Amino acid sequence: MSATADDCIHELAVGLSSFYGGGRVPRVDARTLDPVTFLRDYVSQSRPVVLQHAIDDWKALDLWQSDEYLRKRVGDRRVRVNVTPDGLGDALKVLPGRSPVVGFVKPYEAQLPFSEFWDGLYDEDMDASDDNSLSGKLLVPYLSHQNDSLREEFPMLQEDIAEFRHCRIGQLGLQSFDD
Repeated sequence: MSATADDCIHELAVGLSSFYGGGRVPRVDARTLDPVTFLRDYVSQSRPVVLQHAIDDWKALDLWQSDEYLRKRVGDRRVRVNVTPDGLGDALKVLPGRSPVVGFVKPYEAQLPFSEFWDGLYDEDMDASDDNSLSGKLLVPYLSHQNDSLREEFPMLQEDIAEFRHCRIGQLGLQSFDD
């Protein structure tokens, strides 16, 4: 008897749970978390944590709510964009026409002017009509560059965020991510 897609996904989830002991992800007030505790309890153990109040003083929280502000500041700078028919990239999916075969699917990747990407977010008619396997499905564009996207693709927005001063590993004499 062959395994179903649900069986495979369940087996994968069980296997992955061994990397993280599970349970609830702790929420910690970043204003009271010192660098030593942060490094010892979370970073060194690769343990997830939600840092509350870490960015309360960022101007970006207000400024980036405005389409006009983002369009003006970023303009036509080229940015890395991924596009999928459902917004899920790098995911397990049942492959069209091959059911019940499940495959690891990567999104379509492109570089676009920011203004074109931003227009696509509001385009209700953005569909995959030119691709028969995706015909009739709404396409979902999203910014995809990881690993320092803000400094590499959006340096003009950096002044809108305050220095992340909570839990700074640099205070321990180690090199931090923003040094």
